[in-house]
Amino acid sequence: METWLRHHRGNIDRYPDTPAIQKCVSDMIHCTHLGTMKRLYLESKALEYIALFGQSDGYGSVGGSMLLRRDDIAKLQQARELVQHHFEHPLSIRELAKQVGMNEFKLKKGFRELFGATIFELVRQLRMEKALWYMEVAGLNVGETAASVGYSNASNFTTAFRKHYGCNPSEYVKRINQLDLERNRQQNGLN
Repeated sequence: METWLRHHRGNIDRYPDTPAIQKCVSDMIHCTHLGTMKRLYLESKALEYIALFGQSDGYGSVGGSMLLRRDDIAKLQQARELVQHHFEHPLSIRELAKQVGMNEFKLKKGFRELFGATIFELVRQLRMEKALWYMEVAGLNVGETAASVGYSNASNFTTAFRKHYGCNPSEYVKRINQLDLERNRQQNGLN
């Protein structure tokens, strides 16, 4: 194992190295039990290791930042492009990870770290921006807009819109119509 690790040094992703994980690994290496008791002890320590690994961020201490390699960054940028292209009917995390060749954990964690938002937050932001365009430029009503940006339920769209913009989409459409009327009145009054 040591020979294999030396051979692959620098090619293996960095994993957590917290004091608790170091102690757990040391306990496994220095196990003094024999036979069945040793197997049970090592199994319990392996489960403890998995639990400790899950408590960390997967790439360092709890709350630490992820070390992203150049190829990881390229894959994350490719993932962002796919999200931007498919935001109206987004790919699942599993599909996205498969398409860019990255595991789901690293995709989600790395995406948030690199772009400052989760994949879902980016999808929602893009949908809301496109929704404004559909209502302002294309003149679609709320139901048509919801369907056009990928919401099968108009009430879910309304909730997301309110959360993003601070008002209901129907209120927003009324404001747009009022502004248009005022502009038309001003233009007709000046002409």
